Amino acid sequence: MAGPEELLARMVAEVFNEPDAGRRAAAIDEVFAPDVVFVDAEHEVHGREELAATVTGLLAQGPGLVFTPVGSFRGVGDLGMRS
Repeated sequence: MAGPEELLARMVAEVFNEPDAGRRAAAIDEVFAPDVVFVDAEHEVHGREELAATVTGLLAQGPGLVFTPVGSFRGVGDLGMRS
């Protein structure tokens, strides 16, 4: 079973940095529960389909955009983040 740090690494590499929608959807199905709630500074999305649509929209804003984690992993309760 993958730990939180590995799941966060997969989220960045296989979801937010994946340009192919089919591969991204497959990764979302593997990494996230069906009832995922994803929150950032501008969005709160519910479920895998909304997450996929949100990531697709983000990637469309900047072709070639790459998300790069900075800092070390931090877990607080059921939240995981890079500080």
